[in-house]
Amino acid sequence: MKGKEMTQAKTLSPKQVQFLDRPLLRAPDFEIERSRPYIIKKLLLASQVSMLAGPPNIGKSSVLACIAAHVSLGKSVGGLRTKRTAVLYVAAEDPHGIAERAYGFWQNTNSELAEFHIFESPVNLSDDNEMATFRAETMRFRREVTSEQLLIVYDTLNLCIGEGDENSARDMSRVVSNARALTQQTGAHVMIVHHTGTSDRSRPRGSSAMHGNVDTLLMLERADGDTGGSFVRMIQEKQRSMPKGKPVFFEISPYAVGKDEDGEVITVPIARPIVPTPALLASGSDAYGAPKATDARTTGILRVIEALNSKNRGRVFAPTDIYDHVIGMFEGQKTDTMQKAVRRVLASLANDGTLEVAEGGQYRLRESTPPAAHHQAA
Repeated sequence: MKGKEMTQAKTLSPKQVQFLDRPLLRAPDFEIERSRPYIIKKLLLASQVSMLAGPPNIGKSSVLACIAAHVSLGKSVGGLRTKRTAVLYVAAEDPHGIAERAYGFWQNTNSELAEFHIFESPVNLSDDNEMATFRAETMRFRREVTSEQLLIVYDTLNLCIGEGDENSARDMSRVVSNARALTQQTGAHVMIVHHTGTSDRSRPRGSSAMHGNVDTLLMLERADGDTGGSFVRMIQEKQRSMPKGKPVFFEISPYAVGKDEDGEVITVPIARPIVPTPALLASGSDAYGAPKATDARTTGILRVIEALNSKNRGRVFAPTDIYDHVIGMFEGQKTDTMQKAVRRVLASLANDGTLEVAEGGQYRLRESTPPAAHHQAA
């Protein structure tokens, strides 16, 4: 209360200046909010807009059902702390599928306080009038549930824009504007589920006006580089208000729910956060859908690092320092694909102790590292 009183006193300061009949924020009077309300700490903040994007059939709904179930129970996700949060899940694509994917989290736990509710119809994010009605109903919903915080999920974008065009900057800007108005009026975190393109899985499909204006962009990719694999990782591609954190890994597997009338076991998908093994950290695709880094590529990049280090022992270098030295390893691939691949190889080498992480996202070769010829990627 004291902090609010101080802020109010400053707002009423004689130095307050008006502009177009609105008070200006005087920068020297601004105070950093040290306790930022979060849904998932270091991942999702209250009153913000995020997007989770990934290719079809990778498990987006399973991962979102997992995240939503965990926050509704106030349980940590992949080592990240949560605050118990009510969930309003707009399941425009498959409402029963979302309920099935969350089913396993209610077993053997006290789920009475879990406010996880599924709305079984699409909501048009691009329609101002429909969103005004949705905001008013959301405020009523907030008063009815027992949680002080709220997570709203729209799954998926293409089914929640009516006749809007996801390739239209104007339509997608309106989507973001309506989503942000929803966060401002309700205090909720709004997450929009979207697909990546078929030819470029490194970015969400459609106009950049959508994903360029969200506060948080999460990308989901296979963690084992296998199209039939069961491990996925969620990467923080963008964080507007905080540093980007490490990827969160999930295993998607069948969950047995009983037997049918013929005595055969019935299963539903379930995603569970996992602690990744060193092999899982070092594997997977270099960029969304691109070929995974091989041991030969990892060894080649390490040889470049050793060569640079031999000229200046203990040198600290950034990924940009080695791009020109490794172009030949990525023949036929796009420049941004090569750059992402290099950064991920460097991260895997840091994870297995081959490299040290220096300040500013730079790296340094550990003096005890064996020559590249004897190095094996984890």
